[in-house]
Amino acid sequence: AAVAAAALVVLLCVVDVSGPLAALLDAVRALPPSQSAPLLFALTAASVPTLVAPTTPFNLLAGAMLGNALGTAVISLGCAAGAAAAFALGRTLLAKFARRQLN
Repeated sequence: AAVAAAALVVLLCVVDVSGPLAALLDAVRALPPSQSAPLLFALTAASVPTLVAPTTPFNLLAGAMLGNALGTAVISLGCAAGAAAAFALGRTLLAKFARRQLN
């Protein structure tokens, strides 16, 4: 978990994400709460598995705040995106580290 977090911090220091991130935040702020809440839950659900943190609290909160159907859909999409991001991170940035640990 610490290695993944460190790799993410290094990546964020190397790649300038301030422009796209600011544009994303502005777009979310422009949405009404009924649309921005599911989007923020999906983004959170996508980032939590990448950092190897437990997702159960977020899943329960999404169900409580968004309802069963919408909460399940949002969390499912977010977790799938997070799993894909974690896989991509492991295959690219952390591949050499993982090989060294296994040998």
